[in-house]
Amino acid sequence: MILYLIFRCNCGRANYAKEGVLQKKCVCGKTFKVKDRKIIHRAPDAEKASELVRKLQEEKYGGGYFTTADKIRK
Repeated sequence: MILYLIFRCNCGRANYAKEGVLQKKCVCGKTFKVKDRKIIHRAPDAEKASELVRKLQEEKYGGGYFTTADKIRK
């Protein structure tokens, strides 16, 4: 059974990778070895891993929302 590992980059962003993957590149541009990261969670499939990453991001940075430019206050 393939597991997905959930962990954080040094920038704080949550990421996931299949178990056995050697390296992962974060959206911040940093490439790191997965085996050196502290594993926060394990997920049975990519869908659940994505859900957990989304949840971790919302906990750290707040929920995301979409709006139009005319509604943004200066």
